[in-house]
Amino acid sequence: GASTISFWYYVEEPSSPPGRVHLRLILRDGSDCTGTCSSEHSLEAYYSFHQVLDAEPGWNQVFVGLVGTEDSSSPFWRTGWAGIAGNRVLDPAHILGWTIEVSIDAAGDIGSHAG
Repeated sequence: GASTISFWYYVEEPSSPPGRVHLRLILRDGSDCTGTCSSEHSLEAYYSFHQVLDAEPGWNQVFVGLVGTEDSSSPFWRTGWAGIAGNRVLDPAHILGWTIEVSIDAAGDIGSHAG
């Protein structure tokens, strides 16, 4: 089986200030699912975090090892924010889906206002 997952992305211009936007690649593991296993709530969720908009302009590629635990230093981290606890280890042979989220840290002055 595979030992890594990768994806490409394009940056027109690096974000300013840096560190305010990150991409979350979430893998859904069904190894300990009971029932239909069609809902993300019945699967283990493992998160990988990437500061993609801080990269150099042009095409960039990310490689992430298919290793996941409850340790935040793991390539994929079971944060406990979503899904079931399961066996608390990412089982690559049982990945049933994936999600991409973009998270923006809205703290500070970003040049917007509310009326």
